[in-house]
Amino acid sequence: MKPETVQLFRQAVNEGMRSLGFNNWDEGMDFVRSICVKTLERLSDPKELDKLLSEAPEPSVDELELQLQGIKKFLSRLQNLVLNVAKTEIPPDHGGRPSVLGTPKERVRRVQRVLSLIGQGVKTTDAIKRVARAEGISVSSMQRIWKMRAQASDHSHLGVSDP
Repeated sequence: MKPETVQLFRQAVNEGMRSLGFNNWDEGMDFVRSICVKTLERLSDPKELDKLLSEAPEPSVDELELQLQGIKKFLSRLQNLVLNVAKTEIPPDHGGRPSVLGTPKERVRRVQRVLSLIGQGVKTTDAIKRVARAEGISVSSMQRIWKMRAQASDHSHLGVSDP
């Protein structure tokens, strides 16, 4: 929408809020929010809903039709709202099985264990084999982790700097 159109909508909403006795949008929305919360709390119990409807006067055929249409429209809008929130708030599942190589933190920990063993005088190949066995991964997977560390000049994908 153009800014002018947005402004027209805002003016109409503010005028509507003033005609309802509120000073501004925020005041009106605070009231609406409190009413919605109270209503939803009451309607969350099916027995409470049945009681509320039983106490209400019987609508005319036309009123009943309008109310049922309103419920359908409301639920349709609610469904769209929920879907939009889900699309924007829930990250997409990347799919596939988890990486055998582990998370970046696990890879860092594995590399640090290998470096620790090397620091104790263990040969690199033996250190890689020991860590792989201890971590429950294959030697080839541990070798891939070790090569990733060695190939990256900044090691940013592992989260470590040069030892």
